[in-house]
Amino acid sequence: MASLLRLSHFAHKDNFIYKLPQFCVKISIKNKGAFMIKRFAMIFLLLFMTGCMGTGPQNSGYSITIPLAKINQTFASEFPTQINSPYGVLRMFEPQLVTPRANNTMQTGASFGLNSPLIGREVAGKVSLSSGVFFDPQTKNVYLRNPMIEELALDSVKLSQFLTPQMRQTIGDILAEIAMKKPIYNLNNSGIMGVNLVRDVSIAPEGLVVTFGL
Repeated sequence: MASLLRLSHFAHKDNFIYKLPQFCVKISIKNKGAFMIKRFAMIFLLLFMTGCMGTGPQNSGYSITIPLAKINQTFASEFPTQINSPYGVLRMFEPQLVTPRANNTMQTGASFGLNSPLIGREVAGKVSLSSGVFFDPQTKNVYLRNPMIEELALDSVKLSQFLTPQMRQTIGDILAEIAMKKPIYNLNNSGIMGVNLVRDVSIAPEGLVVTFGL
């Protein structure tokens, strides 16, 4: 057997396989098949990334854009939600991510309801937040980063007059915390190939830009 292998080493490449025993032929074919499958997968992934993705800023990597409509659909599925606040039960619902601004911030509008014993019924209002985005590589979730209150008001002008600056700040902080803990999108559920190669998620007027790289 050893002699056969040494002789085969000097054989022509095309004839090498026929000079080996039958079991070696099977092993060679199996290894060649596995190699071809891996090679095909790598070529397919490369073609996908180069053909279906655009080049990021300053050739920083390949990227795709997730439309704002899909992001809103995911974010809205996390609501309504409610929490106890110092002023009563606070309910948040109907969030809407709107066209981001030029300074790479996402604007979020949402409705809320405050059911306070002092009022005796739920009072509706609106809140507007601005934030960045944060990608968690472990869960593949995208979250709002550090949302800040831009505007908060009750629908009733009369009742809005009873909101002190402290009450307004506390309610706004609670709503911002609720929004921050809810994923606005999950890349695992998006059907995107190569989610383990995601390097960055940023904001664009069309939605979220997912950049891939090593």
